Amino acid sequence: NACRTVQKLTEKTKPIKINGVEVIKSTDYAASMHVDTDIIPISDVISAISQGNTLADITITDPPMEDIILEIFKKTAVSK
Repeated sequence: NACRTVQKLTEKTKPIKINGVEVIKSTDYAASMHVDTDIIPISDVISAISQGNTLADITITDPPMEDIILEIFKKTAVSK
């Protein structure tokens, strides 16, 4: 399972290195990440980010339906 998060911070971001989290895009005051929730729960990610940064806003979204369908087809092709 996976989800995408976008964080907006009140101060410059500190480096984010969490197992199961891939930073897709980062600016001084925002970061967009892909979170593998099979590796780490989203609540742990939010907790880790808020320990080193002051969150102004956070958005959590499920992956696009196209990504889910593609993943299903990849798993089906591999198992054949």
